[in-house]
Amino acid sequence: MSLEDEFCQKIMQETKAKTNKMLRLLCCSKSWNSPLLWGHYADRHTGIALELEAPESHVQEIQYSKDRVALDLHSLMRNRHKDENAKWTMFKMFMTKGIQWAYEDEARLQFTLDDLHSLNGHDFFNLNDTIKITGLVLGVNNKTTDSRIISAVPNNHQVSITKTQMSALSFEIQEIKKYNLPM
Repeated sequence: MSLEDEFCQKIMQETKAKTNKMLRLLCCSKSWNSPLLWGHYADRHTGIALELEAPESHVQEIQYSKDRVALDLHSLMRNRHKDENAKWTMFKMFMTKGIQWAYEDEARLQFTLDDLHSLNGHDFFNLNDTIKITGLVLGVNNKTTDSRIISAVPNNHQVSITKTQMSALSFEIQEIKKYNLPM
């Protein structure tokens, strides 16, 4: 069954809507050296990337494919509580993106609404020993001062700072300086 079928489209839209009400995703990249990432997600290289440390058991890597994952929705609907293979295929479908997005080298952390607290329409996760911010990577055009970073980082929390520039030899972002701030 393909997404050309209107029934399948409707089921997929409903499933996505239900999933969006229950789960939140933190989408990350396993590397920060792609200028496309900085251009698309960091306000034209003025942003800051967070370096995170998380247990591998919490990290779900995105797969990239030329074609969509095939799923027999009719079978899944008939056997939705019994068919583990169909559930795994649906999960795989949600964790697969088009090959054009491979530059993102994406991995995701998944949270339920119980893991979060909401404020003014935004969801927040309290960092703990499970997920830690270990560093900040400043975009090529970022002008944030060390004193501003120090004021934003909680007391007794050590993070490394990486300053970047465009490489003269390749189409990548490269590190020019890495250091720890005195806390």
